[in-house]
Amino acid sequence: IGEVIGKNFFEQEPLNIQNIKLDFKIYPRGFWDSGDIKINGKTVQIKSVKHFSKWLLVESKDITRGDLYDFYILIAVSSEFKSGKVIGFCSKEEILNDKDTLKLKKNELIPGTKTPLDADNHARHSRFLHNSETEWINFIKNDR
Repeated sequence: IGEVIGKNFFEQEPLNIQNIKLDFKIYPRGFWDSGDIKINGKTVQIKSVKHFSKWLLVESKDITRGDLYDFYILIAVSSEFKSGKVIGFCSKEEILNDKDTLKLKKNELIPGTKTPLDADNHARHSRFLHNSETEWINFIKNDR
């Protein structure tokens, strides 16, 4: 659902990106796709969360394994799973090196929640994601 919401978001004004291909293939255990969406040569990973969630989580084991994407987009899916909202994006560099990305350990609670993590994660709160029209346009133009 999140990938479709992301595709629809990019196809609308002011971004107007057309012909985005989504990969709904099922891969064998241990194999991953090369990103959810490719835009102007950038690999983009869509991270879907429940409508009330505020955190973009990237499992640390994926980073260690080298499964990194150029950008991560957080999308909150509605409670009825029929719509959603694009919350924002951040870059691989921000996930890896920015002071606003927390490194949380397995069984720690996601900050501000009672939800324990089932794995180590790099976590970035939605308030530290980029989401202005100008930032999205620069993202598309490869200026980000």
